[in-house]
Amino acid sequence: MTEHQTREIAANEHHVKHQKAMAARKPVWEVYHPNNAGRWSARMVLTHPHPVPTDCLIHGQSREEVRAKMPPGLRLQEGGRDLPPGVEEAWVGTDK
Repeated sequence: MTEHQTREIAANEHHVKHQKAMAARKPVWEVYHPNNAGRWSARMVLTHPHPVPTDCLIHGQSREEVRAKMPPGLRLQEGGRDLPPGVEEAWVGTDK
């Protein structure tokens, strides 16, 4: 296993732990349109009692790569929410 792969695994574990620890604050993962270098990113935002971006970030070469790195058990948020500028989609945790 390469050093890069080891860091990716550690980062993924951190995101899962943070997602669970912040469940009461209703975390949402916002996936952003690619930047000028073509890289996609996602950021965990705590939405309760008001939106607060966190330092939990995920980067990837594609939207699919970013999605694969997000914590398991999320579902795509459908309708009813105006996404901030630059946000392609939002993922929320399940109630299970």
